Amino acid sequence: MRRLFFSVLAIFLLCGEKPLSAGTELAGATSGSFFKIGSSARPMSLGQAYVGLADDVAALSYNPAGLGLTRGVNLQVGHTAWFQGASAEHLNAAFPMRLPGRFGISLNYLSFPSQTITSQIANTPDPLLNYRVDGEFSPYDFSAALAYADSFFGGIQWGLALKAIQEKPSGSAGDGSSGILLDLGVLGETPVPGLRLGASLQNLGPSVDSRGHTFGTGVIIRSGASYRPPAGTMLFSGELDFPNDGVAVAAAGFEFGIGGILFPRAGLRWDGIFNPWSVGAGLRYKSLCLDLATVPMGDLGQTYRVSVEWDFELAAPTPPAPVLEKIEEPAPEPEPASTADTGIQEIETAGPILTVLEPGSAGLRDLSNAPEPMKGGGTYFMFTLSTEADIKIQVFQNGQLLRTLLAGHFGPGENKVFYDGLDDQAKPLANGNYEVRLNATGTGINEVRQGTFSRIQDQP
Repeated sequence: MRRLFFSVLAIFLLCGEKPLSAGTELAGATSGSFFKIGSSARPMSLGQAYVGLADDVAALSYNPAGLGLTRGVNLQVGHTAWFQGASAEHLNAAFPMRLPGRFGISLNYLSFPSQTITSQIANTPDPLLNYRVDGEFSPYDFSAALAYADSFFGGIQWGLALKAIQEKPSGSAGDGSSGILLDLGVLGETPVPGLRLGASLQNLGPSVDSRGHTFGTGVIIRSGASYRPPAGTMLFSGELDFPNDGVAVAAAGFEFGIGGILFPRAGLRWDGIFNPWSVGAGLRYKSLCLDLATVPMGDLGQTYRVSVEWDFELAAPTPPAPVLEKIEEPAPEPEPASTADTGIQEIETAGPILTVLEPGSAGLRDLSNAPEPMKGGGTYFMFTLSTEADIKIQVFQNGQLLRTLLAGHFGPGENKVFYDGLDDQAKPLANGNYEVRLNATGTGINEVRQGTFSRIQDQP
């Protein structure tokens, strides 16, 4: 098994085309970015400082080696209310099999609000007259993973997870991308009682092809530690993440147990964007556990997560009762009669083109875009003002800022701003789903509108 572990690691490292140290130059240009959202409420409330803890089935999203610390059968389901009207669902499971080690499966589904499809029918100076509505679609991202964990070198856990992903940013046939990615992890106790160290390498794999364009994967190196004082009810965790499509991230979390039933939690994540705090709690009763978490994402809004876990042991099969056969003993030979006494021996188991989270007001009315999905030629963001204002537009993906457009000063009426589909480093956005935030400021007006849009590059 150890030879298999290191052989697979070498193959996927060689297949990757993007360097792990690329940093922000790959922001918005990689596939699989939705994995940064995570899946379970407990890790989120700890600031996602989980790679060095990973002691339950949530390890499938952070460090597959943590499967080795689970016992019996573990089932977990969860729901996330993400910003901009997006939502995520997940199912995690861990279980034993006849082979050594532990197995796990994970399903994740991220869906976005329904969006209106528009296509160009003319080329006049007014973009509002150039497009027609062709229907609606709901973008989504999906992944399915199969994981395995075992121990080696005196109890150190190692694990791997093979993930199939599909990203569908539009309703057109042939749009979207799919691929196979690999996660690897190690986890082990230290000579210091209560101190555990862990590390994982996530989203390894070859570049993903979408409509003739190739996109590297969002590889993340995670390293961290957790400490639980012996015979104590407190837990501390810390982590450093190094994504190849963003800046380094530091995280810390704290958990306190009360009577083995209630577990308040708090965390902080320094990501260079929102630096969000997080709070949550767990409620455990026998084999059931309910976890809740909330995380603010700055101006994009508050996010909420709930997950329920059920842990149980499979009953050992009852062995069949032995079949007893009566064996007839041969009758003893009669002994010759004598004068002595004879002894006897006895045997005894769709809304608008952009999803608008706030209704139009007297100052700034609904925000939309066309064409949708955005293709190689870019898109127009359109909005209506009742008074003049300065406009700033920002483009995000999963909360990470990719582009800021200082559009300038606009007068009352219908207005439009052209977006070329590039990030702040003049690199084209990868196919996928994105968030947009428009801020209008001026005399008597200071308002914000938010929405989502999709990007599909034309075939070369």
